[in-house]
Amino acid sequence: MSFLKKIFSSEKREIKNDTLINKEPVKYSAYIRLLSENEGGRHHPIFNHISFKYEFIDDGMECEGILLLPEGCDMFMPGDSMELIIEVDSAVIVKEGSSFNLILDGKKVGYGDIISKL
Repeated sequence: MSFLKKIFSSEKREIKNDTLINKEPVKYSAYIRLLSENEGGRHHPIFNHISFKYEFIDDGMECEGILLLPEGCDMFMPGDSMELIIEVDSAVIVKEGSSFNLILDGKKVGYGDIISKL
């Protein structure tokens, strides 16, 4: 472990439980579908200026992050689908095309697919 700390020590990285974790957020482009109220999802739209911490859960990943809407888009309505940016708190290994569930306060509010890492 001390050998890894010497190699990977820097301002932007830390090692926790033998796993390399970036301290800077990582951004991914994703296509997301928000569940409507009738489907058990959100009742209110997502606005760009209000940042909720969402959980992104898949078979191989579980992390927290925020959704960033594209420029010129003020809100993301439940029941709609949109390509947007996910800003994840820690570095996770995500393959293009992998699917995930979008969780807020323990409740599934949407799902999506990763398009690419930015």
